[in-house]
Amino acid sequence: MEKGIDAKFIEHPGADGLTSEGAASATDMQLSQILKVLCFVDKTANKCFVIIQGSKKVDIRKIPNLKKARIATAQELKEWFNLEPGCVPPIGLPEEIQKYVDVGVKDLPFAVGSAGSRFVGITIKPDYIINQKNTGLVELSL
Repeated sequence: MEKGIDAKFIEHPGADGLTSEGAASATDMQLSQILKVLCFVDKTANKCFVIIQGSKKVDIRKIPNLKKARIATAQELKEWFNLEPGCVPPIGLPEEIQKYVDVGVKDLPFAVGSAGSRFVGITIKPDYIINQKNTGLVELSL
């Protein structure tokens, strides 16, 4: 536990966690325990992060306050946040950007997300993720 966060790092140097399936295999977790963090942007440049279980898909029509949204490109992620696909963590995201967490995440005893690298995961309690500034709990899965 560091700085009041009950979390543990899982290093997996030989297994790439770029995809949810890869992260589940690399960390020896169920796909439903893996968190994918996706960045969406709309035609007016509004941005948000969506945190959802690896076993689910995002219905972009259900993302509040975005019109005609699309997923951010790798280049945009790098330019805006200095992050790469597969490396976006579920915590420590910019406070000024809205974050939405799928309701299914709150029922997990713990979840595993990226720790900023495709080769390191972080095990964390969903309550900490949900209680971040600018975070809303919404039903986003199909």
